[in-house]
Amino acid sequence: MGNMSGSYGEHYTLRPVTYVLSQSTADNTSLIKVDLFIDFDGSSYYAYTNNGTSGSISINGNVANLTVPSINFESGVPKSILLGSHQITVAHNPDGSCPAIPVTGSWNTDTTRIGSGTVSTSVTPPNIPRYVTILSFEVENMVGEEGLTKVRFKWSADAACDMMWYSTDNGNSWIPFSLNGIVSGLEPNTTYNFKLRLRRTDSQLTTDSQTVTKSTLDIARILNLDNFEHGDDAQINISNSAQIANLNLEMKVNNEQILTRILNQLETTIKFTDDELDKLYKKYGTENEIKANFILHSGDYTNSKTCIVTLTGNQKTVKIKNNNTYKRGKIFININGTYKKAVIWINKNGSWRRCI
Repeated sequence: MGNMSGSYGEHYTLRPVTYVLSQSTADNTSLIKVDLFIDFDGSSYYAYTNNGTSGSISINGNVANLTVPSINFESGVPKSILLGSHQITVAHNPDGSCPAIPVTGSWNTDTTRIGSGTVSTSVTPPNIPRYVTILSFEVENMVGEEGLTKVRFKWSADAACDMMWYSTDNGNSWIPFSLNGIVSGLEPNTTYNFKLRLRRTDSQLTTDSQTVTKSTLDIARILNLDNFEHGDDAQINISNSAQIANLNLEMKVNNEQILTRILNQLETTIKFTDDELDKLYKKYGTENEIKANFILHSGDYTNSKTCIVTLTGNQKTVKIKNNNTYKRGKIFININGTYKKAVIWINKNGSWRRCI
């Protein structure tokens, strides 16, 4: 506190009172107010003046000049008089902190008894929260077909946020998205460098996360498809990271469908019906091998792989008519006590041809 300089100055004291009236998180500022009092201790050294007295209050160098019409202190009565007030808005540092703000008060009573005096103090506003801290951030695959084109962000933060963005290219570009955390519109089997940006509700300032690298799920694919001989089973190995149920498999030759299957497992043995073998046989013509295209359908995506199916002599059959219906019949010959499948040949116009 600051004592006055008059004859009875030790009984009169200047007293500043500081306040932080409010803070703006959005503007990163504090509103500071200072009240300047002159206090009398109630001794017999009373004084008064009917003339106006004057002084000033300085907050961080910003000065307000003040006047009071009269001052009157009675003997034996402690008393405080509010000389005046001053308030200003001060800016905080970018991180929300604020240094001590200097405050100075001065007053001159123009009386020899009270005299004049000065007082100095300071006020330090509380730090203003500025940026949200992202406590955790991870990216997880969606389940099923959604996992082909979508991922889910999971995160936690130390303050409320009202807006968020995501980046797929390590922060070079940003796209706003819903607070449910689902990122859509991605490509299957693609690796992305994801980042998260959160905007703190009160300050409207944003914080970026670290980079998380994640790949979307791949479409169902035929991994392996071996060549096989006519009449044998086809062996197919399939990947299905999205775990899509009931995959549809087609086999086509020259764009004509030979078979279709619904698959529920990854390693599959395809057994042909007689009708399917007949359809396949008709595609050989004069050749002994054909190219077959196996097509796997999963939702909106397809994947295919080709193989060679070979026709050999002991794999063909004939048709017999039974009750007006043609059935497939197989021909066997006995060679050295062992039965083997055989094929019928006919000579047409001087050329030998297989037949059924």
